[in-house]
Amino acid sequence: MTDWLSQLDKDTLPQIVLEMFTHWCVWEQARPALVTVLQQVQLEDIANQIERATDLRQVVQIVETANQQIKALRTKTGVLGISAAEAATFEFVNLFDTADEKNLDTEAVSFFAARVCGWAGWARSGFTDATQKTQAEEKARQDQEAYLAKLVVDQS
Repeated sequence: MTDWLSQLDKDTLPQIVLEMFTHWCVWEQARPALVTVLQQVQLEDIANQIERATDLRQVVQIVETANQQIKALRTKTGVLGISAAEAATFEFVNLFDTADEKNLDTEAVSFFAARVCGWAGWARSGFTDATQKTQAEEKARQDQEAYLAKLVVDQS
């Protein structure tokens, strides 16, 4: 099996594949993972807004608002939940920066999308099993590899 992720940003994959992969990482992988984390720390309204958003800049504005509200929730969700939510929103903003069409960095998109998925894995465990973060990140990378391989085949 080819390690397609290692080919990101090495000028070996067609631009259309990189753009489609970036779109998938942002909208199909990282966004649902971020929603999971926010739901776990009782930010359902913000999670719902993110789910309904259709523009990446709109999502980032919502995420930045969420970051402010997360700090106010410290007493409700505990330090671990808040830390995970802060980290997930931070990673998503980084993802946004690397997914910019003018400065697209698909390798970084892949990295940050997997990181957001990792935080969601830990959140799904109720912030009790930190190994779930690592496992969720690895699963995200495997999913990315499979999706990228499919894109390459489909575009061949």
